[in-house]
Amino acid sequence: MLKEEYLKLFKPIVQILGDKNTGKTLVAEELVRYFSSRGLKVAYIKHTSKKIEIDEASKDSFRIWKSGAEIVAVYSPEVVFIKEKPRELDLEDLLKYFQLADLIVVEGFGEQLKSFSKTIARIICLPYRIETLPNIIRKISLTNKTPVEISGELKELIKLTEKWILKTTLASQFYSKLPKINCGKCRFSTCIDMAFALAEEKALLEECITLRQTRISLRVNGKEVPLNKFVSSLLRDVVLAFIKNLKLVEREVREIDLKIKTLSN
Repeated sequence: MLKEEYLKLFKPIVQILGDKNTGKTLVAEELVRYFSSRGLKVAYIKHTSKKIEIDEASKDSFRIWKSGAEIVAVYSPEVVFIKEKPRELDLEDLLKYFQLADLIVVEGFGEQLKSFSKTIARIICLPYRIETLPNIIRKISLTNKTPVEISGELKELIKLTEKWILKTTLASQFYSKLPKINCGKCRFSTCIDMAFALAEEKALLEECITLRQTRISLRVNGKEVPLNKFVSSLLRDVVLAFIKNLKLVEREVREIDLKIKTLSN
């Protein structure tokens, strides 16, 4: 099972939980409407045990699906439709699906995401069988409430959610700069802990020992590869030794950009 501390990236995820007919979709709708109006790209995913079918038997895409295709995508100027066979999804799968999103609103997935305590915030629509989950923004009850009371509850909920999203977005930006190896050399047990401390101005980036030790960065296929002190020093020394033997290179080297592309046969 995927562990939160080993995420390669994260984005603010608001999870809405509650029993049936407690207003979960209403909360999700209000969150999506508000944050979309604020300029955020909002993604939404819902977990359901019901059988769903959003394709039509008369359509070509449905025929291709029935013929055994693993994934079917249909593109039009108005909408892109993607359908794939069910499989177990974890948090990194969701992030890959919604790479362009600034915020992900999740309805359900209580069991799958229950171990995440920092990168996911939760809204509990009462009643709900579990009320002791970590990182709860607010517990709300929308049943037997007047429209005015519901509106007031949702406004307060959005205010609290917005505050958490701002902090978590900033934390994710700091996290992208950290080595993500949870080396334990600083006062934080994980890089995610440090990222949130940086977002709350309770830490300095200079506290990351690994970053201080690393004088070079290595990217493979666009992804940064953390380097320990030995490998960093070795790679730096080899490249510098090679460059210093080139006649066209200035004597003082301040920065080196090296790109290697492998060509397929």
